[in-house]
Amino acid sequence: MYANPSAVQSVRYVREALAATIAPELQSDGAKVLLAMIDTVLASVEKRIPVEQQYMANECSRMSDILRRAAALFAGQPSAAAVELEGLAGELPTGQPLGPLPPFAEINERYALTSDVFTRALGPIHALIAGGDESAPLILEDARAYLALRLARDMSSVFAMEGGMVGRG
Repeated sequence: MYANPSAVQSVRYVREALAATIAPELQSDGAKVLLAMIDTVLASVEKRIPVEQQYMANECSRMSDILRRAAALFAGQPSAAAVELEGLAGELPTGQPLGPLPPFAEINERYALTSDVFTRALGPIHALIAGGDESAPLILEDARAYLALRLARDMSSVFAMEGGMVGRG
């Protein structure tokens, strides 16, 4: 047993414990079927965790790229919205680019921070559009494309969990 198991290891340990300690004690067929269903759900979650971490790493990069491009595009403009975007881009987490399968604690923290900054940046982008800036709609299109991808991934994971097809990755 590890002192600090990963999410995948934790799910695997639960599955193994259920198989080793609970399964042999079950008498009724209904209880056995229920345990098999629980194991199937846990196996799906175990397979899905790395996929979600990869998605999160990819999404952090996408959000950061959009915000940094926006800050560079509007740098030096005197409008409050442009100044706010530059400040928000400065709040983005820094450090090494995330690897293909970053540690969960690292990706979870970076994803939360990046998502927060990205969400707050939508207001200044809309303010720049309202102010007549011709470049701002392009940044908004990029943000919408990212959000469409994020929504599609969220929906696919919901449908995958509902349909038992988790773990494509």
